[in-house]
Amino acid sequence: MRAPNVLVVASTWLALSAIAGTNETTVTGIVVDSRGRPMPQALVSYVSRRTDRVIVGTDLQTGPDGRFEFTAPQPISDLIIRADSPDLKHSGRLEHISKKGNIIVVR
Repeated sequence: MRAPNVLVVASTWLALSAIAGTNETTVTGIVVDSRGRPMPQALVSYVSRRTDRVIVGTDLQTGPDGRFEFTAPQPISDLIIRADSPDLKHSGRLEHISKKGNIIVVR
């Protein structure tokens, strides 16, 4: 009798895992300064624009070429990306996000 219960639990877990992963999207982009030069070590974060579900992603930093990548846990249409200069004196934000090619200008 235990074998069928294990199969039911395993099947349910796999189904829920597949459903939970359907909203995840990898987002890539670059942070640049007002002159269009890549900004290394900029701090990137994202927040949900939906008030009923606040998701915040922090501790992301651009590479030496100003590029970033993260996996969003919900549809990207619900997110806003913010980038801050390494000294935290300047910032920029992006409200219309795509999967690739995002450009955030920090002024």
